[in-house]
Amino acid sequence: MDPVIHRGSNYAAKIAELNSLGIYTIARVVVFKDPILPDHMKEWAIKRNDGSIWLDRKRIAWVDPSNENVWDYNIEMAKEAAKLGFREIQFDYVRFPTDGNTSEIHYDFSEHTTKKDIINSFLLKAKQELEPYNVYLAADVFGLTTSTRDDMRIGQQFEEIAAIVDYICPMMYPSHYAKGSYGLADPDRSPYETVYKGLLDAQKKIADLENPAIIRPWLQDFSLQSRYTEKEVLLQRKAVYDSDLIEWIFWNAGNRYKKDAYF
Repeated sequence: MDPVIHRGSNYAAKIAELNSLGIYTIARVVVFKDPILPDHMKEWAIKRNDGSIWLDRKRIAWVDPSNENVWDYNIEMAKEAAKLGFREIQFDYVRFPTDGNTSEIHYDFSEHTTKKDIINSFLLKAKQELEPYNVYLAADVFGLTTSTRDDMRIGQQFEEIAAIVDYICPMMYPSHYAKGSYGLADPDRSPYETVYKGLLDAQKKIADLENPAIIRPWLQDFSLQSRYTEKEVLLQRKAVYDSDLIEWIFWNAGNRYKKDAYF
């Protein structure tokens, strides 16, 4: 199936203008959590044990991460973005699902194949096929992957992904950490400590890699459990610099950012 591209605007011209202004352009491609593709290619969707399409907690269908047709579709999407002039392709939801009744899921891949092998193989193929397009490849991963020993049963083994991509982006939103994480009573109210400790663990994980990805954490500019102000935004950014990293990226689903914290 050809990738779905909306052609209502001259995106290439807009991206070229951004690039000419020195703005670094990133195309975020949502990979396996796809509410659109299963409508067109039901055979590519994650299935329940009875053969029906599985839905997550929000009633959203996913495509099967082990299906190489899904890999090819997303790689073609990435190539289209590269042709438009984006300088980086950032794969999000490059993992297996976690929420909803995952015990109902039936996967077709062999019992001798692991989830992390599937995710790594997809990223390796994407890296190889995108090489002629002169773009960087990034992968978003769960924040806790910087500190856990395993792939969290979602296929994201931090150090293995960091050996493949150019940028690895752990989503280190303090509000998403359970109470007691890193010995903190409430990580959400300790944004500096949460980000700092997680990033130190991340660097230990890649210390022995020959050519590791650059760590560029996703940070939190939104309020969830408690109110985040400019202070909390700046504390997270300080944690990045204090851990001897220099890149960061913030998330707010409504694009309402506290702009004074960035300049």
